[in-house]
Amino acid sequence: CPLVGEEGSSGINAEYGESEGFGDNDRFAKWASVQERYLLLSQAKRDQVELRDVTSEELAECDELYHNGKYTDMEDKLVELNTVSPHNDEVLWRLARLKWVCGKGYQSNQRHKVFHVAHALACQAAEINPDNGNAHRWIAILTFHKAEKEGVAATCLALEGIKYHLDKAVELNPEDSVAWSILGNWYFEVADMNRLQRRWMKTFAGVAAPEGTYKQALACFEKSHDIKPWIQNSYMLAKTHLRMGNKDSALDAFERLSKSTITTAEDFRVRKESHIYLQKLGKPDFFDRIRFLITPSDKYRIPFVARDTETTYNRHWSEKFWKF
Repeated sequence: CPLVGEEGSSGINAEYGESEGFGDNDRFAKWASVQERYLLLSQAKRDQVELRDVTSEELAECDELYHNGKYTDMEDKLVELNTVSPHNDEVLWRLARLKWVCGKGYQSNQRHKVFHVAHALACQAAEINPDNGNAHRWIAILTFHKAEKEGVAATCLALEGIKYHLDKAVELNPEDSVAWSILGNWYFEVADMNRLQRRWMKTFAGVAAPEGTYKQALACFEKSHDIKPWIQNSYMLAKTHLRMGNKDSALDAFERLSKSTITTAEDFRVRKESHIYLQKLGKPDFFDRIRFLITPSDKYRIPFVARDTETTYNRHWSEKFWKF
C-alpha cells in the first residue's frame, strides 16, 4: 500500500476524501517514507524477532496506555507490534491516532506533516481491512485536519469524502459513539452554512454544498448520547436544540453542563460556554432583547460565545499547568 505522495499513489485518492489540485503531496513523500521506517524497530532488532499475530490483550494494553495519557509507552509498544506483525490494520489505525495526538502539539508546518503521515497510516489500515470502522473514522478526522491547513477550498472539496467515511464508520460499528457525534457535527456545520457561504463554495471551490439538516444532526447526537454520554456531545446536542427553537430542552441541557465535572481543558471550555448561554438565554440584557426583536430568525444564535471564553480558558489552564 503506497503512502501519500509515493510512486504508485497517482494524485490523491478521491475515495479517501481528497481531491487533486490542493496540496502538493510530493513534498511529503520523503517525510512519509522516513516516518514509515521510524515506525519499525532497527534492522538488528528486526532480524531477531519472529513474525506473529497481534493478540487482543496487546491491543487492549495499547488502548489502556492511550486513555491514561502514556503516549511514549504506547508508541514503543505499537512500534514493536508493527515490527512483529506488519500490515496489521488494528495496529496501523492506532498508530494514526497516536500521530494525531502527538501532532497537535507541534508547530503548524510540522503538524501538517505529521497529519499527512497519520492519514497515510489510516488509509493503509482501511485498504488492508475495508471493514474496519475505526480506520474509516480516523480517515475522516485526519482528512479534515489536512484539508484545514490547505485552505477553505480544500476543506469544501473534502466534505463529501469525510461524510463517506463517517457513514462507513457508523455502518461497520453502530456502537461507536464518537463516530456518531462527529457525523452529527458534520450535519450541524452543513446546516449552519448560509446562502453566501454556499454560493462561495459553488463559485470558487467548484462544488455544490452538501445538504444537511439540524434534525439529522440531532438524531446523530442523540444516538451518540444513548451509547455513551460525554460532555462535548451533550454540548452540541444543546446547541442543536437551540438552532431548532427548542429553548426549554436547550436550557435544561446547558444547566446540566454548567454543573459538570471538569477533567480536561475542553471540559472547562464547554462548561464556561454553557454558563454564557444560560445567562444570555435565561436573563437576556437590554441589547440582547433589542437584537432578538430586530433579527427574530437569528434568535437562537448567541454571538461571540467562543471569543468570550477564550481569555478565561487560556488563563485558567496556563495557571494550572505552568505554576511551579
